Amino acid sequence: MLFSIGVYATDIEGYDVLVHPDTTCAEHFTASTEYISAQQPHPMFEVGYRYRIPFFGVTPNNGLPLYCDTEMQPLISAFLYWKWLKIGYNIALKPINKGFNFAYNINMGRMHLAFSIAHIRNLRLVNESDYSQFIDSTDNETRLRAFRSTDWDVNAEWVCNKRYALLSGYDYSYHRAQLKSQGSGIVGFTFGHNAFNKRNFDETEQADAVLATLPLEKAKINTFNLGAGYGHNFAFNGGRWVLGLLCVPYVAAGPASYTMNGEEKDAFDYGFRANGRVNLTYNYRFGGISLSGEYNGTFLKNSDFDYKREVGNIRLNHAFRLGEFGLKNCKVPGHKTMDRIQRILTGE
Repeated sequence: MLFSIGVYATDIEGYDVLVHPDTTCAEHFTASTEYISAQQPHPMFEVGYRYRIPFFGVTPNNGLPLYCDTEMQPLISAFLYWKWLKIGYNIALKPINKGFNFAYNINMGRMHLAFSIAHIRNLRLVNESDYSQFIDSTDNETRLRAFRSTDWDVNAEWVCNKRYALLSGYDYSYHRAQLKSQGSGIVGFTFGHNAFNKRNFDETEQADAVLATLPLEKAKINTFNLGAGYGHNFAFNGGRWVLGLLCVPYVAAGPASYTMNGEEKDAFDYGFRANGRVNLTYNYRFGGISLSGEYNGTFLKNSDFDYKREVGNIRLNHAFRLGEFGLKNCKVPGHKTMDRIQRILTGE
């Protein structure tokens, strides 16, 4: 059995920063409640170190399975938080793959909206043992430069309990922390697009031989997904420490078009999707430190093949509350426009 204690007292060092932040020139922001701290009214700057690993798999009913990944990718990230805005960039430290990964999140009251797109090529073959007749055992790895995977998603999830701090579950609780432990049911809808194709590209003989065994030349899969899950934020020391956990599984179904052995086909795919997250955050006056892990997975099948796509992320971040260093909301160009947009998004 789990026991969690939420402390709500004003004698904790740094407590006033969470519950009663500096509102000088803050204009419009969401105030604190008994369960959730006030939104940080001034800009915040976050830097972090990130590991990402995408996994891709396609298994034809007649043929060898193809499993690929990019190995662990180290990245440095830099993000700016300001009211409803989160913008930033991830810089790859190693040229492991050729592609890009973009994500944008926005919160409207109790709704979390997310858009992401990933375009990856130069994948690494994982199940080399299945292709031992084509691969020289002295090779360290086989890169499939002619194979490309593209995915994008639009996701909306609604938090049922207004005492559940949305940003503590979906993002980082130093932006709006959970003060007392609380959980919530989560319902969601997602539209997803998954695609892959073999291209004309210079390859090694081993990679050419591997891809030649795959009867699928290209595929496009669009799915509509309905899901329901649960999230819980465990708050300790009045929001100084927050442990957030959530998981939302989805039922997925939608049309697919693909080319197999030179023949164009249409089919109806079905399967499931899931996203999960765990994050531990420590808050103090000048900022916060967060360690988090994320998982997003998709499994689909039809009469000719199974499709799998998984992405894992591990992040270590530190955020600086720039208001504590003198950069107040009213000193940033465009702050009135930011406030007007926030009123529209939150309905306040």
